[in-house]
Amino acid sequence: MLIWEQSGLEKVMDELEIMNSNPFYNELFYGKGKVDPKDGKPWLGFLMVAKSCQNQGLAKKLYTECENELRKTKLHVLRLGILTGNAPALSFWSGMGFREIEIKENEGGKIHIFEKQF
Repeated sequence: MLIWEQSGLEKVMDELEIMNSNPFYNELFYGKGKVDPKDGKPWLGFLMVAKSCQNQGLAKKLYTECENELRKTKLHVLRLGILTGNAPALSFWSGMGFREIEIKENEGGKIHIFEKQF
């Protein structure tokens, strides 16, 4: 069972611990901006599992729960961005049924925009 909690200042240290467990992502992301979607579609902004908990199916479970919640609200599409060079993310999200719809330049980097309709 998953419990959804809103992020906030009291969660910062926990979130930093998870992010800092993955130096590959931090190196890839450092200095890059964020996509600012203004297209009226729901976007998944960030999904990361602590390095020590990876390869256990947790990300798939988390995403599946997210998709189920979207379905309850009658939303049938989700978008996300993947930084160029993040092969693990490209593999994961493609495996979850997302397909690339465009590439955007953002603050000197490229972000691959993926979408899934369900």
